[in-house]
Amino acid sequence: KSAHTTDTSRRVEDMYVNIEFLINERRYPEAITESKRILESDRESIRAKRYYNKAVSLINTRTKMLEDADNSFEQGDYRLAEIYYTNALQFLDDPEREVINASIQVVRQKGPLERKRKRITNFVTSAIVIIILGVMVYLGYYYIVMKEDRDYAAIEKEDNFDDVRIMEMQLSEYQRFILKYRNGDYYDKAADKVSLIPGIRADSLSDSD
Repeated sequence: KSAHTTDTSRRVEDMYVNIEFLINERRYPEAITESKRILESDRESIRAKRYYNKAVSLINTRTKMLEDADNSFEQGDYRLAEIYYTNALQFLDDPEREVINASIQVVRQKGPLERKRKRITNFVTSAIVIIILGVMVYLGYYYIVMKEDRDYAAIEKEDNFDDVRIMEMQLSEYQRFILKYRNGDYYDKAADKVSLIPGIRADSLSDSD
């Protein structure tokens, strides 16, 4: 019986050594399985529980880092994705490290391209904003600042000193213009037309008589 107990203890000790080796090799699922084997025969084994909890904690940390890296990659944040992938390497076994190293290379290639794309996007966006602002300034200048110019030009365009009826209409238009733009740049010109048109109209009427 004593020999059997000794063999069992030695076998369990070998399992502990193997679990520690598996954890050091970052083979956490295997370490968890091995810890469970010990706990099946000795549910109170503190050492087995400690190894089990350590392996579970490490695998959870690894999973979280890889999830964060994948999410950052999908969102186009390649700099952050590279940081997460690089930090996760310390929790990966050799085959997994090969896969993640390949992912890191992809991220490093995409990073400069993404930064270039963002610079172009920002440039185009800025150019569009500048164009929109320019159009708004022009429209504001045209419809607000130049309103008097446009109103005067619209009236003057209809001048016809050979048609008495049109002259009467123009006289009214210039009079309304003077009332609207008392301090305007075209006030004097409009006032001159108001003074000029009655004389021309009178000459036309006398000629017709």
